[in-house]
Amino acid sequence: MSSPELHAWAIGLMAQYPTETNFWSTRLGTRFPLRDLYPNPASVYVHEATSNSPSYVYLMWGGGFIGHCGFEIGPTNFISYRPNAREWQPGVYFWSDVVPH
Repeated sequence: MSSPELHAWAIGLMAQYPTETNFWSTRLGTRFPLRDLYPNPASVYVHEATSNSPSYVYLMWGGGFIGHCGFEIGPTNFISYRPNAREWQPGVYFWSDVVPH
């Protein structure tokens, strides 16, 4: 999946869920484009716009001893404030705090 495809998917998800929403990616079924990225479902959060930030989608996998990784995706003017986030394209960031073994 390319970053423009992921970005378009997230923009559509924000339009579908305009208010603060969280759920497991399994709720989206085949409409979740990254379902094969990790064997367990992702946590999906749609954050509403605030006076300080536009709305954005937060995806997270992992837990416990292995750490977490994910994406933050918003409009092109969205800026992630996660210290370990890396910009893939404007509005699309990926991050990881996976614990090395």
